[in-house]
Amino acid sequence: MKLILIDKDRTYFAKQHFYYLYNEYKEGEFGKVENISMWKVRGSKETVMMTYKESRLADILRYEKIHIGELTTQNIENKVLPWLKKHLGKYGHLDSDGFMHDDIYIAKGSECVFISPKFKYRWLYNYECLNMAEISSSELHYNTKLPAKERISKAYNAISVGMGAKYSYYAILDSKTEKITYYKEEVNYGS
Repeated sequence: MKLILIDKDRTYFAKQHFYYLYNEYKEGEFGKVENISMWKVRGSKETVMMTYKESRLADILRYEKIHIGELTTQNIENKVLPWLKKHLGKYGHLDSDGFMHDDIYIAKGSECVFISPKFKYRWLYNYECLNMAEISSSELHYNTKLPAKERISKAYNAISVGMGAKYSYYAILDSKTEKITYYKEEVNYGS
């Protein structure tokens, strides 16, 4: 389950993971940076990226230097989109129509943009729940006075309750610090 929260001067990318017998990762594997589809952009300060899926696209982009500069409409249209098309084409990650196989999210400070597989884009504001929005969005929407990380924790706790989990495992990438922090919290089912 992934979500994006824009708060004050920064953007948070977050990913939650559950451990079941049939899962793609074992518990220790979630904490490996290479297994998570969000990362610091090399070549740009206070800039982070995330893909919707755990896909090859993340592996292609995470190791490349991408000088984005300011995150503006002009830079998205004149620098980022052409660079993505050329670079992904070079690695065979575009389909026969010239579209990529995943969504990309880029954040710099409190600016955040979504880029679709067809290379269309839109700006994001406040928050975006990429999975299970019917459960998690109310926790983000109605708790605006709480610190950002606590809002994310509440959103993931709500999802964990719905999934019947004992623990909530998640990671948060902060656009200001460019660091991923991992959390393991016992699920609060209330009294």
